Amino acid sequence: MKKLFLFIFILGLIYCGGGGGDDGGDSGQLVISVSVSPGSATCSAGATQQFTVTVQNATNTAVTWQVNTVSGGNSIVGTISTNGLYTAPLSPPETGKVTVTAVSQADSAKSSSAIVTIIFSNATINGQYAFFLSGVDTSGDFFVAGSFNADGNGNLTNGVQDLNHFTGIFSNLTFTGSYLIEADGRGSATITSSRGTSNFRFVVLSNDIAVLIEFDTFATGVGSIEKQDPTAFSNSALSGDFAFSLSGLGFSGLTGSTAGRFTLNGMGGISAGVEDTNDFGSISTNTPFTGTYNVGLNGRGTATLVEPSATLQFSFYVISANRILIVSLDYLPAMIGQVEKQQNVTFSNAYLSGDYVFTFAGVSTLGSIVSAGQFTANGFGGISSGVLDENDAGLVSENISFTGTYNISSNGRGIATLTSALGTSNFTFYMVSSGMALFVQVDPFAVTNGTTISQQGGPFTTASISGNFGFLAAGVSAILGQMFADGSGNLSGIQDMNNYPGTLLLDVSLSGTYTFSSNGRGVATITSPSGTSQLRFYIGSGSVLLIVGVDSFEVLLGLAGKQF
Repeated sequence: MKKLFLFIFILGLIYCGGGGGDDGGDSGQLVISVSVSPGSATCSAGATQQFTVTVQNATNTAVTWQVNTVSGGNSIVGTISTNGLYTAPLSPPETGKVTVTAVSQADSAKSSSAIVTIIFSNATINGQYAFFLSGVDTSGDFFVAGSFNADGNGNLTNGVQDLNHFTGIFSNLTFTGSYLIEADGRGSATITSSRGTSNFRFVVLSNDIAVLIEFDTFATGVGSIEKQDPTAFSNSALSGDFAFSLSGLGFSGLTGSTAGRFTLNGMGGISAGVEDTNDFGSISTNTPFTGTYNVGLNGRGTATLVEPSATLQFSFYVISANRILIVSLDYLPAMIGQVEKQQNVTFSNAYLSGDYVFTFAGVSTLGSIVSAGQFTANGFGGISSGVLDENDAGLVSENISFTGTYNISSNGRGIATLTSALGTSNFTFYMVSSGMALFVQVDPFAVTNGTTISQQGGPFTTASISGNFGFLAAGVSAILGQMFADGSGNLSGIQDMNNYPGTLLLDVSLSGTYTFSSNGRGVATITSPSGTSQLRFYIGSGSVLLIVGVDSFEVLLGLAGKQF
């Protein structure tokens, strides 16, 4: 489902702090005892903590060090050397804590343990990352994609970006910057290029991904940051069938969306392309195209697509051999989006089967429209048990039931019709796999696009959602933050808000309540100094939430991802 930008980056120190010891194990005359010190510690991601062990009443004083019962640990929970030097993972693991244990080699029944709390740090973001962001500034709409190297110590180097701005195209623009990650995974960043300085706020979900907002009085935007795989930085690494989804401005200069698929031959050629486009109500279906592509050594690539009526230019950034971020380099259409490798199968209706959740966003005849929901596909072309929450320019429709039909061609292109009390809507979608599809609405009265993913883990209860989550939401405001769900229906957290234009709110506290039905639909009330908001959640899994706002005063769509 999911960019890079924040306030001011300051270099932070990686640290580990120790607590008091605990002796663990048995003690007594001639009985082997084991004691680990310190008995508790707080450790920044990627940092180290030295533990010592005392073994009494044994000639063999050697121990085996474990992390969460794994000898030597691993990259998820952290590693520990034979002399007790613990190295924290780059992201906090499940629960945010690990147990370090020393087991006596003389008597494996004797051991002692210490609890280590892992917090985020600058080291969490370390390596090469790509990002994309869409938003608006005082001149108009903008769409940007790029990449950078993060050194794990707060410095950004080798930055390059492609900016499609209302005032023009700025391609291959270099930048440098800095960043600071706080203990809860929230952070700030500043980047500087020949166009000036921009500030961002972000929240880290893991070492691989973060979500972000621009945090300037003159601009707002939302996006994500994703770690890149350099082994995919070649034409040959990109081969096979891919689906894509783009949104932004169409040839009309007004809101447009497109979805489609193509085949890459691993040698720079694009074939078998087809797309469906909604350009502010003007629908083009099953449009063929061909093209070329070229990937640079830094993971930045360029592509040319040739359609019957236009030749289009793009820049893209490779995340992996299976995922690409892409931005257009034409004044119009000006769009940004994602490309996903399709499962290597002959698609059919059977590949859409089971429970799914979705979101879509765009504009209707009334204004901005967002929706989130859940449905069941039967694998034979039927959709049942559908429910959605929609906010159409402040006209809110909650818990609306719908049914539908669909048909999927062998290349993964599908058509769907959904019927509810709100009317009938038509969509074209492209299967990535049985667990994911990208879609565009093909009605003249609404220009939307979105994603559907398989729902996992049901039936659900309020206890299905617990732990720490990073979240991102966009509407009139761009909102980003971190929240804790206790599994009993209570929320608490902190957020940063860009109420464009001109108002930046940092470290705004929030609290709230939530409940979930068995189908994964949740009802939440959030309270902060800014007011009270009504949200509806849909569970994708225990670690992914889709969010839609159901207040008449703001159209809001977002997502939350579990940190730990």
